[in-house]
Amino acid sequence: MRPIECFLVLVLVALGSAAVAQKEISINRDNIVIRQSVRIKPGRYRVADQDENGVLRIRADDVVVDFQGAELIAMKLDGAALDKALGVGVSVEGARNVTLCNARVHGYFINIQARGAHGLRLENCRADLSRAHRIARGGQPVNTWLHLRSLEAWRSYGAGFWIERCNNSVIRGCRACRAQNGLLVVYSSSCRVTGCDFSFNSGWGLGLWGASRNVVAWNHIDFVNRPWGGGWGGDSAGLVVVNDSHENFIVGNSLTHGGDGFFLTDRVNGGINGKEKTTNIQGSCDRNIIARNDGSWSPCNAFEGTFSRGNVYFENIASDSRYGFWLGYSNDSLLLGNEIVGNKVDGIAIEHGSGTRVERNTFCGMGQSAVALWSSDNWLNDLHPSRDIEIRNNRITDCRRAFHLKFSTEVSAGNNEITNAPGADFDFVTRPPARALEKFKASKDHVRLQEILAARPKDFTFFRDQKGPRGIDWIRVNEFSPRDFRGGVVAWRKKDSCTLEVFPMVSADLEFKKPGWITVEKDGGAGTWIVTAQPAKGPGEIRGYSIEVRQEGGRKTQVLTGSFNTAQWDVRWYRWDRPKKLAYGDRAAWKRLFRSKPIHTQTTRGLSKALWARDFPDGVPRGYFALVARSRIRLPGGRYRLSTLSDDGIRVFLNGKEVISRWNHHGPTPDSTEVKIRRGVHEFIIHYCQQTGASALEFGWTRVDR
Repeated sequence: MRPIECFLVLVLVALGSAAVAQKEISINRDNIVIRQSVRIKPGRYRVADQDENGVLRIRADDVVVDFQGAELIAMKLDGAALDKALGVGVSVEGARNVTLCNARVHGYFINIQARGAHGLRLENCRADLSRAHRIARGGQPVNTWLHLRSLEAWRSYGAGFWIERCNNSVIRGCRACRAQNGLLVVYSSSCRVTGCDFSFNSGWGLGLWGASRNVVAWNHIDFVNRPWGGGWGGDSAGLVVVNDSHENFIVGNSLTHGGDGFFLTDRVNGGINGKEKTTNIQGSCDRNIIARNDGSWSPCNAFEGTFSRGNVYFENIASDSRYGFWLGYSNDSLLLGNEIVGNKVDGIAIEHGSGTRVERNTFCGMGQSAVALWSSDNWLNDLHPSRDIEIRNNRITDCRRAFHLKFSTEVSAGNNEITNAPGADFDFVTRPPARALEKFKASKDHVRLQEILAARPKDFTFFRDQKGPRGIDWIRVNEFSPRDFRGGVVAWRKKDSCTLEVFPMVSADLEFKKPGWITVEKDGGAGTWIVTAQPAKGPGEIRGYSIEVRQEGGRKTQVLTGSFNTAQWDVRWYRWDRPKKLAYGDRAAWKRLFRSKPIHTQTTRGLSKALWARDFPDGVPRGYFALVARSRIRLPGGRYRLSTLSDDGIRVFLNGKEVISRWNHHGPTPDSTEVKIRRGVHEFIIHYCQQTGASALEFGWTRVDR
């Protein structure tokens, strides 16, 4: 066929497809099967998936389905119980080269699902509010750990988009927020995910399982987190890469405020068997390029990459987290040109890793070490030694230590610029420089990376460059997901039981319409507003509030509603390891301790781990401390659920009666009980003790008979 004839055939095919696509349909029932291109009549359709195989089922090749902004929902969305979401909204099964665009699908177990649909294109689709764990109830956290390394668990969680066995697919300009998982890509290769928004989820914003040679670039995946153990994490992460996912390009993604920002790992967590003294790594994720991403403000790791080989971390931002990079049991990793600032512990932490090259990174303000390398002094060191490491041409300033190298061998260093960071006197070996950065820049991977960087959308900005609050303290959750403050007049967080901190999301000043018993002051240094109810001098009470916040000179308003608890806690602190450690079962000894003179006293509005998270009380040890807290509050009569999260011992007394008791050494554990309370003033007393390791203390109540 001559070129002009080929062109005419293509034009006629395109015109024919366009003509077919003019057919417009409504979604007025379940199990609508699509076998030709259609448009969906604009509107809102509420249809349940009765048999869980898809309300709208696309079953033909080369089909275009344009929703034209139409909305398909499974349930009422305001206050939706997402842990009850069922079924599939749109299903693409075994059909090639399908295009789905401009869809709005919400409230299903999986909103949009494609399986065996190679060449799929999803464009400008929204799939918010899919199935999710409940992560808070009545303002109290519900702790649920995610099973990252189980595909069966992935299938049980739900998602905005589920893409399985869909090679050569494109997901562009799509969104799946305010649920548990945004986009999960399973056994799919050579796909491209760009310009999407998977932020404000409680599990994983974007996940790759057995997915290789994909490009994931220029996406917003911020604030993907969940409560865990009095803090945050629970194996949530902005972007996860698991089980034989190789040679992917993860480029230019905003991954801030995640449980981890980025989390790469194998399928079996190393297969470590202490009894047999063996390891059996399976499903490692290797030779991925992780470049120009921002994983900052994570309570855990900005970037985690474990049980893997040959991954490149190039020019990422890994700051203001617990660790910048945690790369346990990783081999031949390249850490090149990354910015690592203000992490609580280490900048780069690698246990049992070998072949690592650390070159041209910037470290500043580490709480512990810029670079920490170590292995255990046991059988693990024989199987996975810490060896063959090069640390060269890095800038290290204002860190507690430059290097912490324990049981590490064949470590070389050179031309590192070190200022105010002791601990650089390790006995390094001398050898020619590896020139890792130079070799990477001469590689085909770097050429491919430059093409992806050049394709950055003109309107893409990282979260750190947008208007919005920053920092772990701004992670706040609703019942199923982190609170999404975008598009509002303000973001806000409760600092304690009587105080809100309000962050303006608009450029103009703010005006507040509030009850007279609430004060509002501007915190000029932080650029926020402090909203306070004065604490009660006697018994406190629960007072509901409704505060209207208006953009000065504008029409945009936002109403903040909730309640303040005006009671205060009187807290007495003790230590219980002198002259000897008390036994948990010796109640008489604990009574004597709590009748003795405390080592510290204070009055506080809130009772939680926040009491010591930042400014630990003077004279109180970090381990083997205990406290007794008392408060009196006026409550309306009714049935209440009292709840705690503790690590370690907890005892709760209501009007002198013990109602919650877990007085032993344990990990983060929730407890609750329901009690009937008469109207009037009631006294709460909390006994708490911490032994060693992690600590957690949360106490609250919710009325349950309304």
